[in-house]
Amino acid sequence: MKRIILLFLCTTLGSACTTLTSEYQVSESIHLQDLKEDVKVKLDDNSISTYEIQCRGHGPIKNEKDQSFSLYIQNAINKELVKLNLKNKNTKKTYLLNVRFVDFDSGGLFNPTGKWTIKSTIKNGKKTRAIKTETEFNVGYLASADNACKEVGESFRLAVQDHIKEIFSKIQR
Repeated sequence: MKRIILLFLCTTLGSACTTLTSEYQVSESIHLQDLKEDVKVKLDDNSISTYEIQCRGHGPIKNEKDQSFSLYIQNAINKELVKLNLKNKNTKKTYLLNVRFVDFDSGGLFNPTGKWTIKSTIKNGKKTRAIKTETEFNVGYLASADNACKEVGESFRLAVQDHIKEIFSKIQR
């Protein structure tokens, strides 16, 4: 009985540490040369509503402002559009973003390299075909659980930047 209580306490206390992602910062490497008109991006109602992702049994990874990963991505895209002077509340051109999947794989014991995977579709209007985008962002070698979860949380912003580049490159085609 004592072992069970001790195991419960170790598991509970060891997984109580929450790692926060960093706030999104606009990227200098995202460009939209071919997009000439103002647009806005709204989140599809069918987007995932994940608020935390477990990291190696050490605690969840959450977004700084306690928002879903989908909302974080939508807000990041809109920050990029503001930076590029392409976001206008009154515009009629609205892209609908459906974030279908966000997860992190820490590799495991024999392959401790991690990667974020983000999958989404984006479309302009109901009659247009959705553009599918999948991004894998390699975090690198993740040795200890403490540092690994911190690196995972910090790297989410970079994974989102790569995903936005991918989305924008497909919109411009």
